[in-house]
Amino acid sequence: WSNLPPIERKDILLRFATLIEQHTLELAVYDSVEAGKVIRDNLEGDVPDTVRCFQYHAEAINKLYDQVAPTASDKSLGLIRREPVGVVGLIVPWN
Repeated sequence: WSNLPPIERKDILLRFATLIEQHTLELAVYDSVEAGKVIRDNLEGDVPDTVRCFQYHAEAINKLYDQVAPTASDKSLGLIRREPVGVVGLIVPWN
């Protein structure tokens, strides 16, 4: 993955987002069965949010760092910067 050119990584992530979008109902049902959530929550929230997440990161791949990134509002400014943050610890809930 790290050896692929950015444009190829972008294309792969966008294709994956498209596949998720094409199989929204199927994935929503699987998630409902596995996690016990209401299908509507998955159809209206989880699956579309996942698609948007992959699309966002795919579009960010070939952007130059320290440059302006597109935002949903004209009142905000998105700047992409790479900075080391050091050691990060996470505590995540688990079912």
